[in-house]
Amino acid sequence: MRLISLLCASALLSAPVVLTATPLVKSGETVAFMGDSITEQGANSPGGYVHLVESGLAANRLPVKIIPAGISGHKSNQMRDRLESDVLSKKPAWMSYLGNIMMARGVLRAFGLDDAQLAAASTMWLALTDAVPLQAKCKISLGEMDRLEALALSRKQSVTAMLEELMSGAVKNACVNAPAGNSAK
Repeated sequence: MRLISLLCASALLSAPVVLTATPLVKSGETVAFMGDSITEQGANSPGGYVHLVESGLAANRLPVKIIPAGISGHKSNQMRDRLESDVLSKKPAWMSYLGNIMMARGVLRAFGLDDAQLAAASTMWLALTDAVPLQAKCKISLGEMDRLEALALSRKQSVTAMLEELMSGAVKNACVNAPAGNSAK
């Protein structure tokens, strides 16, 4: 098993690291992610770093098997105590520990992906649906709520499901002509 966190830190914190153009990770290998709440959420959320690493590799025709081993609140001594049962016993080829979206880029860089391959991963990340669950609040009148309930009933939906659908559509429409951000660079 190869531990990649130090290499990731190097890729993130120092001058650009020149790595081979051939990715180190191979299609079908197993990658374990050991950590705390960031890692746990990284495995449970479509936009979490564990899924970003997985989708970034898949975007480059390198599907891997993921071992999610993040537990919220765990400290390093607790991770050490469960390292054998949660990770090593499953015999991963690679292991990453503790991370976030910046780590997803660093992990992929440590796996040897070049700039073009990272761009393909970023393109896939930007297209991920349901990657960022948002909850928004708005104030409406009782009359508006009454009309929303009637509309939801006519659509055979709950008010919440209908509002989520309307909000997603409004966000997509608002973003059509908005300037591009730099979150996936």
